Amino acid sequence: MVNGFEALEIRDFSQINASVVRFVHQKTGAELYYITNDDTDRVFDLTFRTESPDDTGIPHVFEHAILNGSEKYPSRQLYDNLEYQTYNTFMNGYTYNRYSTYPVASLSEAQLLKLADFFTDSCFHPLVMEDESIFRTEAWRYRLNDPNDPLTIEGTVYSEMLGRRSVERNSYLNALGVMFPGTTLGNEHGGDPYHIPELTWEAVKDYHEKYYHPSNCIAYLYGRFEDYAAFLKLLDGYFSEYDKKEFTHTESGYEPITEPVVESFSFPVEKGSNTEHASIIYYAFICPGLKEDREQELILNTLTDLLNDDASVLHQSFREALPYGDLHCYIELYGPDDAVGFVARNVDPGDAEVFRQVVDKALADTAEKGFPADQVDSVMTSMSLSALQAREVCDPVEKVVLPKVDYDVSSIEPWNYEDFEDSLTLMDKWNEQGLYVKAISDWLVGNQSTALVTT
Repeated sequence: MVNGFEALEIRDFSQINASVVRFVHQKTGAELYYITNDDTDRVFDLTFRTESPDDTGIPHVFEHAILNGSEKYPSRQLYDNLEYQTYNTFMNGYTYNRYSTYPVASLSEAQLLKLADFFTDSCFHPLVMEDESIFRTEAWRYRLNDPNDPLTIEGTVYSEMLGRRSVERNSYLNALGVMFPGTTLGNEHGGDPYHIPELTWEAVKDYHEKYYHPSNCIAYLYGRFEDYAAFLKLLDGYFSEYDKKEFTHTESGYEPITEPVVESFSFPVEKGSNTEHASIIYYAFICPGLKEDREQELILNTLTDLLNDDASVLHQSFREALPYGDLHCYIELYGPDDAVGFVARNVDPGDAEVFRQVVDKALADTAEKGFPADQVDSVMTSMSLSALQAREVCDPVEKVVLPKVDYDVSSIEPWNYEDFEDSLTLMDKWNEQGLYVKAISDWLVGNQSTALVTT
């Protein structure tokens, strides 16, 4: 037991010469992962599982709002001062589809402890709860410079999202909405400028009460600490103000698709724009039960990397059928079910059925013939080397902590990220045992729960 936290598990993370200790806060159930190695670029992070109930961008607005001061640090300029006048190597907040995260890094352990206090107090006691002007600055407000001028809308998030809306972003959200009907996954977590003005200050305050609780929090420490226990003591001081609360992040309205679904969406562009080869097509296989089978999930996760290889049958077939397009394969872990997705970019709407046929045939051929051993060895070696180089790029937030956050939030069990990194050394063994061929046959070939979504 360390300052209110119990160490439950420890495991090696050899790719970054680290050990990872999993702590749980005894009073609230908050999790903390301490990734300890010899890196002096130390990281502190708080992550909250959040959702987007609509397209108003409420998690994004709140991310901006909480860095505008807190009860203990009541200054709306302090964040900028800390960012540019301290030894920090990283300071930011991020809003993603299923979580909001607040990482900060510093080469000074003493300074990182102070920055951690600022970030933690901002998350749990933000001034926006009492000051509506912060909401108006960050979300949206009316502007009328002169009585004869038109009434306009401005705001930090509103303006940011005017520039962030793209066919790329929309196509992914469209695909999620079709893949997982009845869920909030297709909502714009950053905020749709058409809907941001529907957001109210009261909704932002309610959002904080709903999600920003220690029982819904995962904290992270990374690097070499002389006194890591001081950070646990800091967190315990905040967390202990709360009683444990049960959080369930299941989508009660989810209605799994059981047959092929085909949808098409439009995205507005400026008049006169060249829209040839400007569409994006998602073709996804929904895999109920995969999330509960860690080994199969890892096999399919690494399978997507084999399929992404330029030498794969899939890529060769795609280049022949759609030479002007780009292809990518990935595993979708955010949904209530896992899915394996194929994305064709720089294509045309009429290519959807061709794309489906290319993928289906390539998967069937691969399920019959498997992957050549030298191809698997090449991909495995490349990915393993990239993992080992994470320490060499001097960016532990982007290369270590945030990838782990992403896996932790989307998993139903701990250690998914470490398991994935370890699995990179097993790809040749799995191929020799025929597990990739079996996984394609079991989960993809003949699967009728598919979504073909064109934007």
